[in-house]
Order: sequence, then C-alpha cells, then structure tokens
Amino acid sequence: MNSFEILPEERGDRVRIAFVIGLLRPGGAERQLIEIARNLEKGRFEPLVIALRSSPADSESGCRVVGLSPPKGSAARLPWDAALMLGHMVRVAREFRPDVVHAFLPEHATIFGAVAKNVSKARVFLANRLSERKVYRSSFLMGKLERHALRYADVMVGNSEPIVEEICTKDGFAPEHVRKIYNGIDTNRFRPGPSSDVRRRFGWNQQHFVIGMVANFRACKRHKDFLSAAALLHHEHRDCRFVLVGNDLGKLEWSRARINQLGLDGIVQIITGCSHPETIYPALDAYVCTSESEGLSNVLLEAMACGKPIVATRVGGNPEAIQDEIQGILVPPYSPEATVAALKRLISNPGLRHCMGAAGRTRVERHFSLAAMVRAHEELYTELLSGNLHRRASAMAAR
Repeated sequence: MNSFEILPEERGDRVRIAFVIGLLRPGGAERQLIEIARNLEKGRFEPLVIALRSSPADSESGCRVVGLSPPKGSAARLPWDAALMLGHMVRVAREFRPDVVHAFLPEHATIFGAVAKNVSKARVFLANRLSERKVYRSSFLMGKLERHALRYADVMVGNSEPIVEEICTKDGFAPEHVRKIYNGIDTNRFRPGPSSDVRRRFGWNQQHFVIGMVANFRACKRHKDFLSAAALLHHEHRDCRFVLVGNDLGKLEWSRARINQLGLDGIVQIITGCSHPETIYPALDAYVCTSESEGLSNVLLEAMACGKPIVATRVGGNPEAIQDEIQGILVPPYSPEATVAALKRLISNPGLRHCMGAAGRTRVERHFSLAAMVRAHEELYTELLSGNLHRRASAMAAR
C-alpha cells in the first residue's frame, strides 16, 4: 500500500472528502474524479482519492492518492486481496476521518465506500452512477452486496436523465435523494487548435478525411459497428481514414482481427495507452460514437469542445449533450448504415461541419464546463453537511 499519514498540522477546518474508486486507469469516469479532486476549493476542502488497486496513474494524477492493494499482476491474489484491501481501508478511513465519503463508481467502490463511511463515522456518504446498470453489473452476488452498501448512502448522483431515472426505478432511491450533475470538461485543455502529429505519424495528409472514436475496447462501445461503417464508407470515399483510441478491456484483439478481415489495414489505425486525448481530436474531421449505452460521454464533450462535428448513437445521455442537427447528428444504435449516411452528409458539406463544430464548442462552454461540475459537487457536499436534506431514513423508496 502507498505510504499514508495524516499530519496534525494538516487537519485545520477544511471539509475532508474521501473519494473511493477501483482503479485510476485511463477512462472518462476516472478523469472526472481527478478533475473534481484537483479543482475543489483548497481553502474549504481537503480531498483524498482511495484507489482499491494501485496503478502508475496514481502518481501522475496530480491528486493525493492512496492505493489499497498492489496492481494486478503482482504477487497478491484473491481471496487475500480482498482481506488486505479491507484492512487497509479501515486504517486509511480511521486516520483520514473524512466528513464525506464519495464512492465514484458502482459495485466495488460503493461497497468499500460504505465500509469507509462506517468505520470513520463520516457524516455523509454519496454514490455515483455514470452508466447503465447493464454495463457494470458483474454478478448476482456483487449486486446484492452493492444494494446492501447503498443502504448507507444519503444521496446518489447521476450524470444524465436516463441514469437518474434508473437510480429511482431500479435502485429504489426517492427522487429527493437523487441529484443530476453533468460531467464537466476543461475547455482550456480541450479546445480548437492546429492539427497534431497524428496524421503525419500514419502518413495521412490534409486531403484525407479522418474520422475517430476515443473509447476503451469493450463490448458496449460497439467497435464492431464503427468498423462496419468504416468498411462501407471507405468503399465509396477512398480518402477516408479512421482512428480508434483506447485501452483493452476485452475487445482489442478482436478489433485488430476484424480490421484485417475487412481489408482495412492502414486505413484504420489503433492507438493504445493515450493519456492525452486532447492531442487526438485536432487531427479529426469528424467524431463518431457507436456505443449501445452511455451515461454522459466525456469523449463526446471533449470532441465538441475541440470544435468537431459529431455523429453519435441516440442512447443514454447523448441527446442531452448533442442537439440533433445542431452540434451533430444522432443515429440509431446498432446501425452502421445510419452512421455512414450521417458521415456522408458531413463529408460533402464543409459548411455544415464548421457550423456544428462551432455550436458544439459553445454548448460545452455554456452547459458542461469543468467549473460548473466542480461547483455543483461543492454545493452538494455543503448542503448535505448542513443537514438541510432529510437523511437516510427515506433515501431509498423501497428497501
């Protein structure tokens, strides 16, 4: 476990927030957590990120992070891993003594967050939902354990209307104990700018029309639909090129094989291990999302902030981020043909691309800024600590 010690002079009067997450791997939820922890008002809040597993990203996050167990691939293994993590969580929670425990992802983080809340006697416990249950629900047992842990939660936070509705209908929380806080994007980091070296790296020039998707390689992102659309589109538009950016969560090798089967070697390129997605978007002419499920997609907001026109599936919170025909074009999920039809419109109409890109940048600045997201969390913590919300006795409508 990472070394951890609370020094007496660090106590002060600041509100201590313990964020709990499974692993700080590259991903949208993880970036959101890091941004919140880094940007909370330092005079009022003292954040600590508790990661169930250590990773190289801990030291690169710019946050105070403590890992409860070694990275995967080290000597430690289940069931001893769980016992080690539990013991370390008890120690860290008792030493840090948080006022607020905020579990940032479902299942493991929520379960360990409930432990931290109870052993530390924290005044407030929150849990997040950033995606639909079908995406993260791993087993019946984990579902039961998580539901028990949620009995200790004062509030659940969702990042889009479909997620908020699911928290009420499936997790059984009363609406007054649910909050919607949109994801926020750093519009200084993600902004329109000159093209990066991505095109040069792959031998592409400014005449090529480059289409990209940033998404870890997992089934719900539907890389198969992206690749089917790429094959259809390249058949008619030989100057189209495609780039997929993400880390392997089970579908990377399948995607490589599919690229080869479709004869798209050199036409579709894959980038893994990218910790700076802001270097990718400037190389794109259009951004595509083929997901079958989303909460509120960070990468869509990032691409919009970079002034890119969007083609995205009409799922989850995508329609809240993108107004159809204004910042982009919404298409049905599981339909490469609809994706191709939308992309053809963008290819043939530079003016439409420009207008949608500019509208996307404006929309992110107005509704999905990093400052707004951080401020909403600060206000929620303050509200809960002030006792203005009727507490856990009625948090869940059905126990």
